Amino acid sequence: MAGWYLINNLRLGRQQFFAGAHVDDRTIDAAAITAAGGILAPDSNPACVKAAKLCEKLRRGGAAPEELQSLMVGAIGSTLFALPTGGGGANSVQKVAFDWRSGSPIVLQAVTSQNILLHASFAITTAFDGAGAFAELGTSANPGQVFGPGEVSLGQKVTYDCLHSIAGFVPDNFILTLTLNGSTRGAGMLVYEME
Repeated sequence: MAGWYLINNLRLGRQQFFAGAHVDDRTIDAAAITAAGGILAPDSNPACVKAAKLCEKLRRGGAAPEELQSLMVGAIGSTLFALPTGGGGANSVQKVAFDWRSGSPIVLQAVTSQNILLHASFAITTAFDGAGAFAELGTSANPGQVFGPGEVSLGQKVTYDCLHSIAGFVPDNFILTLTLNGSTRGAGMLVYEME
């Protein structure tokens, strides 16, 4: 038996699931939810438990489904890249929301040879409808240095993770490049940690 929290809003057949819903393998088919584009996080994750409780309260109070989804995406992003508790706290965790109206490229920050990318994760919360839409993450000189063309498809609700460190940047801008191919809907979030 496994338990999960749903990160995004999802319709499965006639049933609507809202972000923050608890998915218990004994009563709900988690595989069917993920096959339909659901993003699940373990119910052992303390930040997700807290966010899910708040989502339930907000949902009963009439909050929009998009608000619930944003709350859950933020919760999982904050736990994927938790800052170290000791040391100088020099790491910078950034969350960047984007959608079908976003311009491209998005300049995230300046980087130097001293910077190290510790982690990066994309959560596509609403699939983009432009054929072959994708994202790249890298520098102005090398836009696909972290995620290259075709590695982050925006056409389905899914997460993509780069959990290994990347160093050796040349002085440049760290950028997110979106190739939306005429999308008229779609949304996601990039969370990254830079040292």
